[in-house]
Amino acid sequence: MSGASKPSDRPVTAEELQMVREVLARMQAQGSSGVNPGSTALAALSSFESSSMLAGMTDASKRQRDDDLLSHLGEGPMSEEVGFSDAGFSVVSSPVGKYQKSPQMPVAPKKTVPDEKIQLPTGIPSLTEWGCTVCELPRVKGDNKTYHELAVDPEYSSYLNWIVQHGKGKGARCEDFRNYLIFGDFVKSGASSITFPGSSEIRKIRFP
Repeated sequence: MSGASKPSDRPVTAEELQMVREVLARMQAQGSSGVNPGSTALAALSSFESSSMLAGMTDASKRQRDDDLLSHLGEGPMSEEVGFSDAGFSVVSSPVGKYQKSPQMPVAPKKTVPDEKIQLPTGIPSLTEWGCTVCELPRVKGDNKTYHELAVDPEYSSYLNWIVQHGKGKGARCEDFRNYLIFGDFVKSGASSITFPGSSEIRKIRFP
């Protein structure tokens, strides 16, 4: 068949070279005519072997240089990813190790009592006199209690928390009572004084 390779097309192996050398050496030893150390066959064989050895050494040296280069690129604080192409290779740096999450900063709890600078109302010289004001807000108007009486009565704690959190901007009377509670520090900040949104009911929280 036309596609079959000829024996002459196959590359000469090292074993075949050794066999040829042994045959020529035996012929020379037996005194065969035309075979001597300077013969064309021996010279060609030596030249072919030298070329093969030189090519093998060149390939080995090239592979060693490539290995040394790759080994050098892999050292240091940065690892290297080497991508080969027809034109050569390029080196791309990438950080060593996995990405680590940044530690989350602790979140401060939201204060339930606003950090406001409240002043005594005009014409009121002290907190004691301010606390004598009768509260006339609709929710407690029928109770006829003063600011101080409401502030120290545990029964109204939910209502007081709601006033502090939602009373700003709801009228002069409501804001005045709210300012009194903040100024006198009657409503303490903390988890136990957090109310449900839009209501005066205190949220009960139990930590594990």
